[in-house]
Amino acid sequence: YQKQLKYTIWLSLLFMAMQSFAWWWLFSHNIGLGTSTTTGYLYLISFVHLAHVVAGLPFLILFYHAAKKRMVDPVTVLVYFSDPEKRLKLRLLTIYWHFLDALWIYLVLFFGINYLV
Repeated sequence: YQKQLKYTIWLSLLFMAMQSFAWWWLFSHNIGLGTSTTTGYLYLISFVHLAHVVAGLPFLILFYHAAKKRMVDPVTVLVYFSDPEKRLKLRLLTIYWHFLDALWIYLVLFFGINYLV
């Protein structure tokens, strides 16, 4: 699980960097909040999504560091995940991040299809 948690953290940081770049690109091409209603919604939805990533990242990092300290061999991994509280935390983190991923894919497709049509 350590690798997957680490990849999720790095991909979240990459997403935040790419989102910042996308906003910079839009502003540099004079596509601001007041350009159109669609643009306003794009900024609003992407900001809310970014806020949820930023809000979830500390919990993911804390879980990663706590798990990293305790998961040194297969026995400690088994003991660690035998605790219902730890399993619940991992399950909630997993649901949260998968929901954000699925929502973002949907939004990209939604805006892409509506922009192209």
